[in-house]
Amino acid sequence: MCSWCQTQNQLGSTTCVTCGAPLNVADKVSDSGWREAPKLRDMSEFRFSQSTVQVEGDLVPVAEINLSPHDGVYFEHHVMLWKDESVPQCH
Repeated sequence: MCSWCQTQNQLGSTTCVTCGAPLNVADKVSDSGWREAPKLRDMSEFRFSQSTVQVEGDLVPVAEINLSPHDGVYFEHHVMLWKDESVPQCH
């Protein structure tokens, strides 16, 4: 089970299929009680709804998102580098 999102994963998996968090890393909690978000490994893949996301890179991570027709993703106007022409842009 993923300690970050509580998703049940297959035995032997090293990353969560839902959120991409590593499954074999202990939680890091600060003295004040804040939990550190898990660092995604290079080429981590996870799913949301019917879509998939693959994260590549350490210094400047890139997320390649394959959206299902019913899903959407919000980005601030200055952070999306590229999108396929078939993906509609909403304002």
